[in-house]
Amino acid sequence: MLGQVNHETKWGHAAQKYFHPRRHRAARVSRKRPMIITVVGVFFVLAGLRAALPAFVARYANAKLAHLDGYRGRLENVDIHLWRGAYTIRAVKLEKIRGGEPVPFFTCDQIDLSVEWSALFHGSLVGEAAFQHPTLNLEPAAADADTVKKINKSGSGALDALMPLNLNRLTVEDGEIRYRDRHSTPPIDLELSKVTGAAENLSTVRKTGRALPASVYARASVFGTGTLALAMDLDPLADSPTFMLRSSMHGVKLIALNELLDAYAKFRVKRGDFALYTEIAAKGGAYTGYVKPIIRNLEVEKAHTKTFLRKLWAHVVSGVGKVLTNPKDRQVATKIPFEGKFGKTDTDVWATVAELLKNAFIKALTPSLDHTVSLGDVGKKP
Repeated sequence: MLGQVNHETKWGHAAQKYFHPRRHRAARVSRKRPMIITVVGVFFVLAGLRAALPAFVARYANAKLAHLDGYRGRLENVDIHLWRGAYTIRAVKLEKIRGGEPVPFFTCDQIDLSVEWSALFHGSLVGEAAFQHPTLNLEPAAADADTVKKINKSGSGALDALMPLNLNRLTVEDGEIRYRDRHSTPPIDLELSKVTGAAENLSTVRKTGRALPASVYARASVFGTGTLALAMDLDPLADSPTFMLRSSMHGVKLIALNELLDAYAKFRVKRGDFALYTEIAAKGGAYTGYVKPIIRNLEVEKAHTKTFLRKLWAHVVSGVGKVLTNPKDRQVATKIPFEGKFGKTDTDVWATVAELLKNAFIKALTPSLDHTVSLGDVGKKP
């Protein structure tokens, strides 16, 4: 009898499940409801955090930028891109505090900061930064060690405030570098525009097996007329500056430099083309290299000088220029070798004069890099 009751009871429950499905469906729904509520709640919490995160990051960065040593900075807003581990900063401004007044130093329309995913395959968590239309304003300053240290410290502080990871890659698009001397006579305002470039492997994530594992390259329009190209290999983790740099600048119209020539050399030109080629190697606190300036079709301005001494000086410069001009290539050129330790430079004056005379009377110097400097030459006396 008892067994029969149990059997009938089990059959009854089964029958109820079969003949009353709505009741059991409601039970299942009631059990799932807390889980759904939890998932929805977590979603809204994460969405709220995502919405609040840009404002939090912006406030944190602005607080850091506002207390740099000798500088003051600010950014406008931040966009977060969680799906690629990145965020975008817009309207960054860094000002130098001089005499209690802010002076423009650095601005950038947009900086994209992100994790460099390719570096993860090399076992490193590092970042990369892409600068769009950055502008750097330079002015004459006391060239003492304290000033240099303050600039380096402030630059590092600004970067740390914006990017918590070590940078391994950096790119620049449509940048500008301006040099102004408002106290010279006449005032000087020179500009490098359309600056594009990249720096790779700055944290030496990729083991290349080379003494100089990182690289930097850049191009720019110089003074609105010429072109600058620069390439450098370096070891960013070395105790002292260790690099090999090559750069070439050509196509510069000297008339664009008249304010600079007037302020520092006390003469102006009517026409002329300027080029400059440079190679520098450095390691162990020492360096060696050369610069090779070349001027073509030089014509000094003499008619519009204001004083007798300035007019006399203009004639002297013009006469020397004509004497040292190679008649075939119509160029004045020399190669200036130098070497030394950082903080002290030794220039070979006689070699400079010899190259000047050689260009004028024997054979014109080639308007290109010589590729005669290497890292192994540093510290060696000729």
